Amino acid sequence: MTTCIGESNAADDNSKTVDEVFLLTTEEVQQYLPSEASRRALSTPYAVSRGVFVKEESGYTWWWLRTPGTDLVHAVYIYSYGKIDLWGDQVTASVGGVRPAIWVYCREDN
Repeated sequence: MTTCIGESNAADDNSKTVDEVFLLTTEEVQQYLPSEASRRALSTPYAVSRGVFVKEESGYTWWWLRTPGTDLVHAVYIYSYGKIDLWGDQVTASVGGVRPAIWVYCREDN
């Protein structure tokens, strides 16, 4: 049997998962979001209030990956229309969004 958070209200169930929050790599994007359409991201009102760029025509934003770009000051990102930019943008660019990913591992009960 596998027990995950959400299956029980018992406080000690929290110790049965190992959670990680991170940005995807280029390879993970290609695996889990294989089409450009699946990579398009709408910004939240909060992100917009913090200065995230939004393409007027579509309402989509570009977002960061954790894969390095062409040098130490660039990181790969996804264009607002879903294409991967392998060259990357300067990591000091403050108008890109993020799409955090999460893995939830559940341990088997013995």
